[in-house]
Amino acid sequence: MNKDVSSKMTKLSTIPSAVKAKAFYQQPRMMFAIWLLLSILYLAYRYITDQFWLFETLYGLLLLSYPFWLPSLFKAPKPLLINDPKNYVRFNAEQMLIGEANIEIKKVQKVALDVVEQQVYFSLPFNSNKLPSFVFALEQLEDFKTHLVKGLGKIEYV
Repeated sequence: MNKDVSSKMTKLSTIPSAVKAKAFYQQPRMMFAIWLLLSILYLAYRYITDQFWLFETLYGLLLLSYPFWLPSLFKAPKPLLINDPKNYVRFNAEQMLIGEANIEIKKVQKVALDVVEQQVYFSLPFNSNKLPSFVFALEQLEDFKTHLVKGLGKIEYV
């Protein structure tokens, strides 16, 4: 009997640590189910206590919804993942084309390339989010830097 328990324990311990359950606030169905349950309980409470006035009840439901909206308000958008950055950033006579957006080459003096884990984040500093930033694989960094130097000339990396 102990062998069965220990073999099951070793099988469970071989589950990769990368497989983790998401927090409840990252699961929309779970959030909706919790909100629905709390709303039903709130409506039942208002009905049982004879305080079922329309305006106050709707206002209470609205207040009950705020905690479930907060995670979506603070969730940052995922960066655009590009497989081939040299084709995504192109150069013609006097323009630098980043996807569908373009900018004059003489306006570009600095380029931000941040390496995080196995990815590189590309952006143009001080552009007020007018031009898209994107992410690409670390293996392509040196080729992309030479591509930028060919198209822009001398630039400063931030």
